[in-house]
Amino acid sequence: MSHPSETEQAERRFIFLTTFYVALRNARTFERNSATAQQSIAHLHEALSRIHRYEGIAALRRSANFLTLNGVRLKVSLSGLDIYHFLLNEMKSLGLGGISIEPGIDLAELEDAVYLLSRFKAEAQDALPLLGEECQRMGVTHVILEPYRASEADSRGTPKAQAAGAYHRSVEAVRKAWNGASRGLALDVRSVKRAIHETVEMALHDDFYLRSLSNNLRDYDEYTFTHSVNVSLLSISFAMYLGAPKRALGDLGVAALLHDIGKLSVPQEALRAERPLTESEWHLMRRHPIEGALALLRSPGISKAAIDSMAVALEHHRGVEGAGYPTVKGYGKSTIFGMIVSIVDCYDALRTPRPYRPRSINPVEAFRVMLAEAGSKFDPLLLRRFIEFQGFFPVGSFVVLNDGRAAIVCAQSGALDTVDRPTVRIAPSEGEGILVNLAQQGSESDLHIVKLRRQPQSQTEVEEYVAMI
Repeated sequence: MSHPSETEQAERRFIFLTTFYVALRNARTFERNSATAQQSIAHLHEALSRIHRYEGIAALRRSANFLTLNGVRLKVSLSGLDIYHFLLNEMKSLGLGGISIEPGIDLAELEDAVYLLSRFKAEAQDALPLLGEECQRMGVTHVILEPYRASEADSRGTPKAQAAGAYHRSVEAVRKAWNGASRGLALDVRSVKRAIHETVEMALHDDFYLRSLSNNLRDYDEYTFTHSVNVSLLSISFAMYLGAPKRALGDLGVAALLHDIGKLSVPQEALRAERPLTESEWHLMRRHPIEGALALLRSPGISKAAIDSMAVALEHHRGVEGAGYPTVKGYGKSTIFGMIVSIVDCYDALRTPRPYRPRSINPVEAFRVMLAEAGSKFDPLLLRRFIEFQGFFPVGSFVVLNDGRAAIVCAQSGALDTVDRPTVRIAPSEGEGILVNLAQQGSESDLHIVKLRRQPQSQTEVEEYVAMI
């Protein structure tokens, strides 16, 4: 018998994820004896049988922000994002690191397992052991539940210290690229990719500290470099949220880091102008995407990262179908990397004080500005996902709760209807560092955020911020 192709394997796995998702959702809505529930369990059993036939077991596991099936990271299309994030969030809520379904499971046992997983209440700290006990009591023996265990920390220091080091090394990498290009040297994309590799590895383990830094460190004097690094880090984390594979994260990170390299062709006077640009200055500004693509074209060796970087440099201001700039006849739709960087680039720029706009814009205002251009400048579905990913109170932000206590944002809810209710950690001095999921607060009197503290403005405040997160 011939081995199944990669396409067949991907299709088989997508069918399994889809039927698992449908079965869990239906189990929350319909009684066990309903035709809808019975049919969804049968479809899941068929999908499992195919996985077992070709792969031996169905082992779904999660890392911090992505899923693997039988050791292979799952790739997800835009159409499958709801399914992917539903399953990821369900596993997170139960403290699950893995669900392994062994061959030999019958329809009745699978039905018991699905209903237990879908209706088990996860409020208690020991939810997973209790769920395991309930599975044993009901005779669910072919489903193995594994607790979530974070990977071992890198031996070079704490995750916070590693993130700060990676952030500053990325700033130095983009500074070196810009300085070399300004002297007429060819861009060394490979050296930039080496700097990004460390960032990607850290983000795959846990992107909290990297997201915290990119959301809160904005240096006016170093704007060109810190903006490029912030866009790169947020683009990597956003792509992880969308389920992008590791190789794509590295290429996207490089492209985002170099997206504004064409601004070397724009005079500093124009870049720092507090007045409206002259017609000639605006002409140069509108050409910087083309100049960036040309600079990358001259880099030694045309790797995939270089090609992706050229596309992003050219596309990050042109809009979904080319409504922005530059105008390139026959170019067609922007690439997925270009659309991601376009969103993150605009968001970070709006959140940063500039000479022509001394006041930074808060996330809600930024999203309002961006939503007004959904469909022309930004892909509507990607923008919606970015708002879910980023939330009204970004990861790493210091906030004040309605009871007066200070807290730091640790994670987003991942749903549009609760973008204002992330998970926060109460400041240690005020609550022993306890975690609170504000999305699970149900009544008007429950905890909620009333204020977003301003971002650090000086070097001293930056150092204090890094010490506190």
